[in-house]
Amino acid sequence: WSQDDAAQLNPVEDKEGEYTWTGTLKKGQMKAFSEKDPSWSQNFYRPSKADVEISKTGVAASDMVFTNSPDDQWKIVDEGKYKLTLNITTMTISAEFLD
Repeated sequence: WSQDDAAQLNPVEDKEGEYTWTGTLKKGQMKAFSEKDPSWSQNFYRPSKADVEISKTGVAASDMVFTNSPDDQWKIVDEGKYKLTLNITTMTISAEFLD
């Protein structure tokens, strides 16, 4: 893990608090942050419970939280190209499998 290697999400025009990213996700875990902190003590956007799966069918549960504990993360089960959409106003995430 390196905060410097984190993918940048792009704001969606005319949709307050909504951000997207398109790219390849590998099998494993992920979470999102809005500010770098070398101590890793910042809050992260996370699923509301551990190991919520992201797969070819989407996200198993769309709700998310903004906290530094517990260290719950989304679990990527199908590697491939996705479009992720995070809305920090409604605290939701969606994933569209593209390839």
